[in-house]
Amino acid sequence: MNIKQRGFSLVELMVALLLGTIIIGAATQLFLTNQRSFQLQQNMSEVQETGRFAVEILSRELRMAGLTRPDGTESGGLIAAAAFEGGAGAMANDQLRFRFFGTTDCQGDTYTGAGDDTLIENRYSVVNGNLICTGLIDQDSNGAVDADATSVTLVSNVSSFQVLYGVDREMVAGAGAEDGIPFAGRYLRANQVAVTDQVVSVRIGLLVRAAQDSNEQAGTPRGFTVLDKVLAGGAAPLDTQAVRRLFVRTIKLRNYRWDSV
Repeated sequence: MNIKQRGFSLVELMVALLLGTIIIGAATQLFLTNQRSFQLQQNMSEVQETGRFAVEILSRELRMAGLTRPDGTESGGLIAAAAFEGGAGAMANDQLRFRFFGTTDCQGDTYTGAGDDTLIENRYSVVNGNLICTGLIDQDSNGAVDADATSVTLVSNVSSFQVLYGVDREMVAGAGAEDGIPFAGRYLRANQVAVTDQVVSVRIGLLVRAAQDSNEQAGTPRGFTVLDKVLAGGAAPLDTQAVRRLFVRTIKLRNYRWDSV
């Protein structure tokens, strides 16, 4: 037989199969690595967008707290009741409520009565992992907001929502608190704020997770401290591996009772 018509030997065929297997394995590993990297980046982007959106909405709305009528005759303000403090439980979340005079609540509902504006109360809380808002409007202009059984979901996959209230105190030890300078000398929980305290800022902590679980990290999920709340990794709500990020924002209130600051 002519040597040019001979096929591969068994050794040559085995070497070719081995090389092919190595190349296919390397390509598969590269594909899986890129896929995991893409999923991780997607989860991080989702968490970033979710958290920033929620914090920006809360910041914008909170600056309305205490807004008076144009003539300054009436005002709203923060409602720091003890019932709005979630408590020490890991799954407990705080509530945030405040009032102002305007025309539109956080749900997008508008005032339809007589006059330019009315009393509005916005309520923020977490239900089944969703940060929701319920807006109440005084449609009758009688000084009492109407009940509203509906609400809107701002963001989902919220692991923790905590609120602290910055209370004004004197800038100099021994001086009176009514010095005309709004200074949050201490931050308190809702159940620690007294009726006589003037709240000049609000600090919110929001822990958001990606919608999909992640197995990129082995072992116990990491813990987080959300303002005054310490959440242990491996226990609810941090009992599964997932991409999470903590957002903290301090919002200075614009509408003070200047006679008490």
